[in-house]
Amino acid sequence: MLEGALRSAVVRRRIIELADELDMQNAVRLDRELRCAIFDPSVDEIVLDIMSNGGILEIGQQLAEVVYAARSHKRIIGYTNSVALSTGYLLMAACTKAVVAPGGWVGAVGVAAGEIDPVLGRMIEAAPVYGTSSEVKARTLKLVPFDDEAKRAEIARLIDRDYSRLVAAIARYRGVSEDQVRRNYGDGACVPADEALQRGMIDRIATIPECGTFDWSAAPKLLAELQKGSI
Repeated sequence: MLEGALRSAVVRRRIIELADELDMQNAVRLDRELRCAIFDPSVDEIVLDIMSNGGILEIGQQLAEVVYAARSHKRIIGYTNSVALSTGYLLMAACTKAVVAPGGWVGAVGVAAGEIDPVLGRMIEAAPVYGTSSEVKARTLKLVPFDDEAKRAEIARLIDRDYSRLVAAIARYRGVSEDQVRRNYGDGACVPADEALQRGMIDRIATIPECGTFDWSAAPKLLAELQKGSI
């Protein structure tokens, strides 16, 4: 009897990892694993374990929409014990809850324009960056603006458009206003866990074993078994 009570109390969890840049290959894998977990009746809860500096915005937006839709079917915890930055944070924001381990970092909410490998679907390593959505984000990148004024203006227009889309998505996922995302979510900076919690960027600071493995609604049943002397 106690075994049955314990089984009902322990949430059956599937951990899906992103430990790299969010490129096309990783996005396809994550999409497949997420859909399998959603339709698996033996899985109660999904943990999206993120260790990523980001990736291509368009790819991240598509996958984040899948995560956001999936959370209406099963609880999805976005988690990092290291970094979930840029589109990595976008994925975390799309989850049911955002949880960061002590010492973890999130944020870098912003957009950078650079050269993309059309095959791999990721920015070319060490390639110049032509513009960013904030000065804070520019400090971490090799910024080489175009000399041509018309090209600079077009890059700025595209960055503003994509940054607005990013902000709108995060605001919708987190249930806050776009203005709050712009003002409180770091303006392109990386934010430590304690500050991120204060800013409303995450819901909790915890390790994976602490972020929801036990269903406390089953506690009365466990207590009854204990009182019967089952253990």
